[in-house]
Amino acid sequence: MLSFYGRHLRRYASLAVHKSPSTFSASSTPSVVKLSDPLSKLSTVSNCKTYLEYVRDKQINIHSSACQGTLYELLAGSQLSHLLNLYDLSWTGGAHDQGIDLLGSWDLSKFWNHVVAKGDITPKTKIPQTKINGSPVRPMLRASIEYQRLVNPTKITKTATSIETLTALVQCKNIKRDISPAIIREMAGIYHFHVKNSKDMKRTFMFLVGANNLTKQGRVQFDSSNCPLVFCKVLPLRLIEGKDAYDIDNWTGGNMESFYCNQFARAMLSGLQLEQQVQQTIRDQ
Repeated sequence: MLSFYGRHLRRYASLAVHKSPSTFSASSTPSVVKLSDPLSKLSTVSNCKTYLEYVRDKQINIHSSACQGTLYELLAGSQLSHLLNLYDLSWTGGAHDQGIDLLGSWDLSKFWNHVVAKGDITPKTKIPQTKINGSPVRPMLRASIEYQRLVNPTKITKTATSIETLTALVQCKNIKRDISPAIIREMAGIYHFHVKNSKDMKRTFMFLVGANNLTKQGRVQFDSSNCPLVFCKVLPLRLIEGKDAYDIDNWTGGNMESFYCNQFARAMLSGLQLEQQVQQTIRDQ
């Protein structure tokens, strides 16, 4: 029997790529989140706007922790799609999500195109390996179709894969306190529970989307983890006082405030200048 992870990977093979719009605001949240269970009572929900409409129609307490958690997960999916080019995101949140709130694919082509256009990567560019905890980590670009085509289009290896189809596992933490080492250890455990073979390990990233920062020790744990972790601080939506809670236009916030890769992820993404590009996009919002 296929694992939870395997079933979803197979599902994505037949889905069309969903590209995010060029602009983002709380009132125009893109429909990027597909619910994984077609029989779900939430089958009409695809973004924050439609979720608020669902909550209104079902007379659910909008201030409950469950409601706010789902709203944050949908917001996280929208921001990841808009700023990082994640796509085909499926919302898996709930009691049996096995530690994953969102599952989808990651397209790095826009970051690749940027460094090539700037001339930072040329046919003569060599992307070195980095050692993490004494073990070499090979950059994904070296095994990519895009890089090999640039360096020597007549010698693309049979095992080369595209940087447009990576896998993204996402966990969201809309909590009031900073993120502790225990949460980071949990993240690493979730990653290794779902990602079991070396092939998938080379192409799968674990994202943590949180409403607050990493603690000092949390960051140490994050950096020392032996799996590729990416942290995104996304501020939760806040209702304007006295306004109708079921209208998305009456909520503020929801922007991504920071982006950070651990050493393992940074080594795998070497050459793409990903952190610099994303941080610049965040500043330009």
